[in-house]
Amino acid sequence: MNKKLLFTLLFAICAIVMNKSAYATIYVVQVGPNNTKTFSPDSINCYVGDTIQWMTASGSHTTTSTTIPAAASPWSIAISSASPEFSYVATTVGCYYYKSTNFGDTLMKGVFCVTPAPPASVGSIANEPISIIPNPASSLVKLHVTTANTTVSMYNLIGSAVTNMHITNTTATDMYL
Repeated sequence: MNKKLLFTLLFAICAIVMNKSAYATIYVVQVGPNNTKTFSPDSINCYVGDTIQWMTASGSHTTTSTTIPAAASPWSIAISSASPEFSYVATTVGCYYYKSTNFGDTLMKGVFCVTPAPPASVGSIANEPISIIPNPASSLVKLHVTTANTTVSMYNLIGSAVTNMHITNTTATDMYL
């Protein structure tokens, strides 16, 4: 097995054993749904690193920051059929208030509040330590899992299962690629 593919497989293992909280989330805000002067949803709670994506549903509006954390970057972007979306990555903890400035849309307001991302659980399965030795490897990977009766599955980056193994004891186990 070539090293590039092996690296991809080991990367996939790491991605599998990571806690979901390590992945950023994209929150979609509809702009003017059902020909209304609203954002939907108009309130979001998210983590640092998540993305807020405004998408036009009808009309011509803006998404314009009003009150945001001091270290955050302000924005004012037109959202219409000509420019149907805008994305903003939340990098600073705090609440970000925004509105549409078109047509006196004083009621068209929203907010997203950002909290620190919870710590990722990298290198664990069900909160139990796992060791992958050696890394990288050419055809054999040794796993050391501290919980008996654990099933380990290895996937490639397109989601296809490469191998599955049920580990019945808590000693090092050979897993052939």
